[in-house]
Amino acid sequence: MISKQIGLGCVVLHGMLYFWTIDQLVHTYDAQRELIWIPLVIVDFPVWLLAYFPGDWWSGYNAWLDHWNHPALSTLFSSQSLILGILGSLWWYFLPRLFLPSKWGGVW
Repeated sequence: MISKQIGLGCVVLHGMLYFWTIDQLVHTYDAQRELIWIPLVIVDFPVWLLAYFPGDWWSGYNAWLDHWNHPALSTLFSSQSLILGILGSLWWYFLPRLFLPSKWGGVW
């Protein structure tokens, strides 16, 4: 079905943007490095809201992650990274199925 092919193409493009973002975050020590997330946050608008849903759980997880004292691992396994990397990719895989007509494999 064409919706699966479009979904896989979207996942590949999203993955490239995600890994570029992680690479930029790991290799920069700028004070405003958190602004590098903005392109990915814009692309994954409804998904990134989950990072703020269970606030106490994520803040405890991020505090535990900071005890590793390893910036690359802390960036890779941060709550934003997990939500935007995993759930954002799933969002872009299923998004074409929601908006394409049924003759192309969508739900319409």
